[in-house]
Amino acid sequence: MRLSANPDADSFLFQMVHYWLDKDTGYPDESKIGVIRHFVPGENDASLEWHDEPVVDESGEVISTSFTFIPSKLTDNSHLMKSDPQYRRRLMALPQQERERFLNGCWFASSKTETEWDRECFVDVVIPLEKYPIPRHANDVVRMISIDGSKGKSQKEGDFSAITCIAQTSELKYVDCDMKRRPPGQIVEDLYLFCEQDHHKIRSGDLIGIEALQFQEIFINLIMQYAADHSDYALSKYLRSGGIIIPIKDMLKKEMRIRRLDGPIRRREFRFVDNPGTALLLSQLRTWDGVSRKGVYDDGPDSLDMAQQLPGHLERYYEELRKPK
Repeated sequence: MRLSANPDADSFLFQMVHYWLDKDTGYPDESKIGVIRHFVPGENDASLEWHDEPVVDESGEVISTSFTFIPSKLTDNSHLMKSDPQYRRRLMALPQQERERFLNGCWFASSKTETEWDRECFVDVVIPLEKYPIPRHANDVVRMISIDGSKGKSQKEGDFSAITCIAQTSELKYVDCDMKRRPPGQIVEDLYLFCEQDHHKIRSGDLIGIEALQFQEIFINLIMQYAADHSDYALSKYLRSGGIIIPIKDMLKKEMRIRRLDGPIRRREFRFVDNPGTALLLSQLRTWDGVSRKGVYDDGPDSLDMAQQLPGHLERYYEELRKPK
């Protein structure tokens, strides 16, 4: 199969090709062009597991699909340039961000020309998973996990849902995010798998919260029911030992909530793990223009703010419990 597309950070393709992109600029990484990778469906069939070599089953049969990304520009299409000599001139007349996408092949560019944060705020902030801090003793790392659910109609339509973890050290905030379009039941299953991973395996002292407004309030019940049916997961043990799911009821408008990230972003305190979900969150931060409206995706930045605000939400939760009935 051969597939061609224009760069689009909100497309499902972004999560497939992000390996081949320069993590600072969004342009193709020249050293990776044509590198072949191999994928198989993930545990929940809604995600992909990537491998450097073909994956074989017990019988030795190859069960993975190979994939590569080969960037091209208008200059590679000599037939189009010959048949339509004015095409390049029309691309040059586009606004800068669209020109970056359609002429220069930048996957981080957006049709938005006025973004909240300069691109320089996001240079050298991507890290490999090996640099993500794992707690070695009490209080050296504070982990805060937020769940921003959505009705996620399909893998290609609707809002994204985000499971975001901030590992806070004394100096930096390390971010890992699982973000994709998926139905509510899938979000709950993915949350348990997320909290099972070694680098943020949930334990006493960690914080976890979920937006509890409108339909999203049902997620707390779904999470508790899943714990009862799957007792061996780390999150199930966390809840049985007295850990709670903090209900987040933040009445600020979304654009105001996201702006609470301004200080850490400008001070370059965030570090983002190099994986598709976190890359999508980072792309949404890069292109966010401060306005929440239909068709504009800001689920990642919203979940990042929720994770950062969890200590305050926990304090307000206990204040509500102490109020006389």
